[in-house]
Amino acid sequence: MIRTVGLLTRPPDANGHLDPTSAAIRDALLQGYKVALLEGGADLPEQLHRSPIDLIFNNFSGEGNRRHQAAVCALMDLMEVPYTGSDYRAHIIGLHKDLAKKIFDYHDIKTPTFVIVDNLSQTELARKLSPPLFVKPVAEGSSTGIGPDSVVYDHRQLVTSVRKVLREYNQPALVEQYIDGREFSIGVLGNEPPTALPPVEISFAPTQGFYTHRIKMGDAAQTREATDLDPKLHQEMADLAVSAFRAVGCQDYARVDVRVDSNGAAHILEINTLPGLRPGFSDFPKAAVAAGMSYGEMVHNIVRLCLQRHADPARASS
Repeated sequence: MIRTVGLLTRPPDANGHLDPTSAAIRDALLQGYKVALLEGGADLPEQLHRSPIDLIFNNFSGEGNRRHQAAVCALMDLMEVPYTGSDYRAHIIGLHKDLAKKIFDYHDIKTPTFVIVDNLSQTELARKLSPPLFVKPVAEGSSTGIGPDSVVYDHRQLVTSVRKVLREYNQPALVEQYIDGREFSIGVLGNEPPTALPPVEISFAPTQGFYTHRIKMGDAAQTREATDLDPKLHQEMADLAVSAFRAVGCQDYARVDVRVDSNGAAHILEINTLPGLRPGFSDFPKAAVAAGMSYGEMVHNIVRLCLQRHADPARASS
């Protein structure tokens, strides 16, 4: 029987206040469990020794270094502590967009055509793509490294945008076909079978066009439940999201970003293996509400899915 859930998250601020997401998850968990606050890092085993817990609700996104997101999951696996969400392998793939897109291609999951550019001399590789193109760092989250100059229309702009990624982020650039169309966020909840939640449409202002880090962090784009979709397109997006979830090896929940081109075909942009859960702000809770769940029900459903996996590991791998 589960009595105490450890909430793995960022530390409180100088005044002892949790960030809004962690506070909301804690409040939801308290409706059924004792909650122990844990901080991600190498001292996690010591924290668990001081405060024995039955299960960890993982809300640790890396504290400024996304690679730590996967590392802390590997640590919990070594400690054989049950935790919610995907394991370190899925996080590594999700955090490295080139790996995810290669897996999508392998499984015939539609994603924009792309090339990876490691240095400026390789920008010639992108000539096989038809502009406009989209340029972004290969291993960042929260739209970091994405701005107005990410969409390029000629080779000169491409070189400028790639150079910026290489210099500022010290990593390769992902250059892909730009899909100029409606954008949707699709939450996936469950294991076998995983289920796509109702799509949430991202409605950008005419001067925006796509998520930048500033727009995303400032909640400057409007979102709404997409209730006007053709049933065939709705099903296509749901199938794509679930296929991506399975191909990457996600567990419990994830979020998939999709764009629809001028021909009405859906393409996966990327997968977020640890989606934000801030109520009223993050897309995954909005999708859960559209599916008829309260915030508390969503949190407890994630815990339930984790418990089911550990009671019967075949459920997540069958």
